[in-house]
Amino acid sequence: MPTYSYVYNGETYSVALEALADGTYRAVIGERAYTLRAIPNENGGLTLAFDDGDRATVYASSVSGTRYTAVNGDPVTFTLPEAVKRSSHKAHAGDLTAPMPGQVRDVLVKAGDSVKKGQTLLLLEAMKMEIRIAAPADGEIQSVRVKTGDVVEMGQMLIGIG
Repeated sequence: MPTYSYVYNGETYSVALEALADGTYRAVIGERAYTLRAIPNENGGLTLAFDDGDRATVYASSVSGTRYTAVNGDPVTFTLPEAVKRSSHKAHAGDLTAPMPGQVRDVLVKAGDSVKKGQTLLLLEAMKMEIRIAAPADGEIQSVRVKTGDVVEMGQMLIGIG
């Protein structure tokens, strides 16, 4: 299960999210684990239905390592730790990164594969939309950094092409 770090009110928290086979998610924030269902609402947000019966309505967006959210109407802002921000800017020209947070639905290539410009390499799901990540040019897959089911952040490296 991929783990991310976020800073909230000056403290760093580890956050992991795993999609389960029954359509629910397992979220681990710090030492606490939750099971929940994410239900898209008509305004572009999500209703999070927790296994204990609690519900929360969440709207989120992110810009340059900062995640802006509203949880039941209360604003909550998370940022990436400085070390993560620095490492995320080391992408090379042939690196394909996630255009938005989402979940990897399918990886269609492996390291060593030859690809053609426009060929779909990976399917990403974000807000119930399927996003096709395509080769920007002819080349060879140098590395695949994700697998089916991984949850990715905007800007996270997905595939290296040489």
